[in-house]
Amino acid sequence: MNTFNITGRISRDVALYATSSGNNFAWISVAVKKKFKNKDGKYDADFIEIGAWRQKAEFANKYLKKGDMVGVQGHMTVETKYNEHSGHNESQISLVADEIEILASKPKEYTSEDYKKVKEKVEDKKEEVQEADPFEMFGAEVEIKDEDLPF
Repeated sequence: MNTFNITGRISRDVALYATSSGNNFAWISVAVKKKFKNKDGKYDADFIEIGAWRQKAEFANKYLKKGDMVGVQGHMTVETKYNEHSGHNESQISLVADEIEILASKPKEYTSEDYKKVKEKVEDKKEEVQEADPFEMFGAEVEIKDEDLPF
């Protein structure tokens, strides 16, 4: 079985390329968080380069942006080439995307102006609540009988 599944965040914006035969191609860099914390108590990440061809490359270029959480399913390919300098064959493994799914968009970065607007709305609601009578719907007087009391 030749499959891989990766979940992580796009670590840089995707760029679309075209081969000389007109096929679209894109490299997608996905930062995958490691399972264990480092000595500083933080999680490190592996940066995985994944190739996407044709419609997958166009999809990635159009919809993926740095910071998006994605799930990628694909397969590995192995290229073997003769290295004249070393005098022997060398293999290179590449990951190719078969499926790409956007799991979450990058969280929005809020400005101080955004926080001011939210604070103003909260203050306006506080004033409305303070001015309202919470017992208004019950009428002027609520009558409770002694037998209705739990004690």
